[in-house]
Amino acid sequence: ISLIRPGAIALEFLDRAVLGQGGDMSAAGASIGAPVIVAGSSVGRMSTGSFGPITFASGVSDSGDPVDTGNTFVEADALYAFFSVSGMKDGENWQTRWLLDGEEVLKENQTWSGGDVASTWVSISHPDGLPKGEFTLELYLGDEVAQSGGFTIAARGQRDRGRCGRVRGPDQRH
Repeated sequence: ISLIRPGAIALEFLDRAVLGQGGDMSAAGASIGAPVIVAGSSVGRMSTGSFGPITFASGVSDSGDPVDTGNTFVEADALYAFFSVSGMKDGENWQTRWLLDGEEVLKENQTWSGGDVASTWVSISHPDGLPKGEFTLELYLGDEVAQSGGFTIAARGQRDRGRCGRVRGPDQRH
């Protein structure tokens, strides 16, 4: 079995990333409430804002906190990346970029609205489960990576390959 997965094949396994904020869940599955992120804007100049460290989790509590944090997950349908945001002004452009085993599988341009937040989250999911492999999330301000982090989706019984600790990345809401 080849360990190389072309981006086109990997895209079949992944749903679009979902941005979460505090509040009630909408029918589409994304939380609604401040701040609001609007997909489809173009990324441009460098922001003076910053993202805090990324914490990956297998779930989100009713209060919006990460549940079951870590860097290795077994047979997960969805993973959440929590990070803080500071110094960004409403209307500033930012971007999420997800990679699987080094291949880009999803990239979304977004526009920030909501000012500073202690914690917010984005997620990646698939109803049949995320494919096994090494995932990386890159958060961009302008055209530059401002924060990044990674996690592993492992098969049941597969051992962690020694990755541990918190990833570097943006922190959204607590």
